[in-house]
Amino acid sequence: MSVFQRIKFGTSVILTLATVAPSAAQMLAPMPAFAQTAFSDVNNNYWAKDFIQDFHKERI
Repeated sequence: MSVFQRIKFGTSVILTLATVAPSAAQMLAPMPAFAQTAFSDVNNNYWAKDFIQDFHKERI
């Protein structure tokens, strides 16, 4: 195998992996579950509502 053919083969392998890897990663990665972030005991105009929701998202 000549040097040119090796470079050509290596380039095609890299391009193929760069194209396929992101799609494969999305299929293999689990989708996050969407938990309820609205609390019935927190009013919509409560000053700390956004902080409470952020803490809930971070599981704090």
